Amino acid sequence: MGIGLEYSSPLFRRNRGDCGARCPKVLTMSGLNYEDFVRGKAKAYELRLRMVSYALKHGVSRAAREFRTTRRTVYKWLRRYEEEGRKGLVDKKRAPKHIPHKTPEDVARRVVRLRERNPHMGPRSLKYYYGKRFNLPSLGAIYRILKQEGLIKAHRRTKKAKARDMREIKKALSPFQKCQVDTKDLSDIPNYSAFIKLAGYPRYQYTFRCVRTGAVFVGLAHSNNTLNSAVFLAAVLNHLKEHGLLPRVVQTDNGTEFVKIRARDPGELTMFQRVLEAFGVEHRTIPPGQKTYNSDVEAFHRLIEHEFYDVREYASLPLLVEKLSLYQEFFNLKRMNFYKGKTPWAILRDLVPKAKRKVLLLRPFIIEEVIPDISFPKGMTAAQMGVYYVARLIITS
Repeated sequence: MGIGLEYSSPLFRRNRGDCGARCPKVLTMSGLNYEDFVRGKAKAYELRLRMVSYALKHGVSRAAREFRTTRRTVYKWLRRYEEEGRKGLVDKKRAPKHIPHKTPEDVARRVVRLRERNPHMGPRSLKYYYGKRFNLPSLGAIYRILKQEGLIKAHRRTKKAKARDMREIKKALSPFQKCQVDTKDLSDIPNYSAFIKLAGYPRYQYTFRCVRTGAVFVGLAHSNNTLNSAVFLAAVLNHLKEHGLLPRVVQTDNGTEFVKIRARDPGELTMFQRVLEAFGVEHRTIPPGQKTYNSDVEAFHRLIEHEFYDVREYASLPLLVEKLSLYQEFFNLKRMNFYKGKTPWAILRDLVPKAKRKVLLLRPFIIEEVIPDISFPKGMTAAQMGVYYVARLIITS
């Protein structure tokens, strides 16, 4: 019962040994035995086929000697060949057929459904918010299920040492000691951009975020300019001043809403910078193009896009502001910050025991709707109106 093989592979040396025929001296050039060769996964199928063919012609014992393996191995592949043919010579999966601790199918489906309903949530968020309610498995099991279903993206990990260092630096800050301010263009969010075009909803979001606690305040505007940024900043600083938590440093990028790029006088200030000066707050700018320096506020922009703008619908502009207010309240009071290990409110309460919840409840507002609340002297330019308004805002605080 032959298989009809040709001994033409350079891996085998032909000789006329004691078998009296052309026998393959297996791997005599490399000095390896059968097991070493197969572990390398190189032509394992071809080698087994030759071994079985040789065993059928010359017997198991001689095949074991020639292929430098055990009789048991030869018998194993002979048996598989007789039962399954050539398919039996291919490596089979080593995974166990039954895994006692494997997550039940109904639980796995539950995890997938929750993820599909909350595409912005990863394994930790699903476990934290829905673990007890839906009896979800361990964090590792949730991760494996989402990965198998293609519902989780691989993110490049930052260096752990660097992350730990930054965490320790932030822990040394007091609440609202250092804050970051930035704007977000909402027109590139598919779900929200239609409301901008069809219903005239605000295009820009102004964001103020505390580096130590992670707490945020937001405002909406139709235009991105220094007047709107100054009005938004003045409102937030007034609020924090009332609660004795006025920041020492506010950090921004080099956008024209914050700084003058090509000012004739290097000391010339924008309205945004004049507000900071009036409150006695230091202004710092990040190196041009280095958004990672403003990573806290940038991270919030990513979160609010996935958790709010991209998954909600708004029947009217007042309803949008109301829902945004509820989201900001949830973010500040109840949303777990897994990087910091607590909610912003919990961090603030631990560091400032006398702090009240309302310090984190400054409602979002549409900036342009606030500005016309005062009457301007006649003959003022738009820039002069902005300075006048901001000055009035500061004086009345």
